[in-house]
Amino acid sequence: MKVLVYGAGVIGGQLVHALIKAGNDVTVIARGAWKETLLRDGLRIRHHIQKKDTVDYPLVLETPDNEHYDIVFAVMQYRQMEQILDNLAAINSPVVVFVGNNLSASEMEQRILDATKAPKNILFGFGSTAGTRENGKLTTVHTGDGKLTLGRTHDDAS
Repeated sequence: MKVLVYGAGVIGGQLVHALIKAGNDVTVIARGAWKETLLRDGLRIRHHIQKKDTVDYPLVLETPDNEHYDIVFAVMQYRQMEQILDNLAAINSPVVVFVGNNLSASEMEQRILDATKAPKNILFGFGSTAGTRENGKLTTVHTGDGKLTLGRTHDDAS
């Protein structure tokens, strides 16, 4: 699958790793110094519980391109999500998944649906990842292999 991950901090980085490990074609949206680090050194993760280090090399962009993606994951802090809603509506993808806590899920979903030119399924996902980002490397604490619990705001996800 062709996947776009909007945000590659601790949770997004672990998701990117799991998606690449599963054989997906992954593109990441990152900005500033973190983008430069990912381009130069790759996505370096110390998996604390598993006692292993990994390095992945997703395609890294600063802004979304015009490619078609099978699915888009938005993995940013809740207070930053508002800034990317128009971009998520414009991305050529039938599925958008917000990962993490979202206090305005219904409102964000409606804003994307109102602004998009093509039908989109909006889902919300929760994982079990935590960690830190220091010195160009992520240290993650996670269980399993990157599974997310997915749902919708008003009905069951298919």
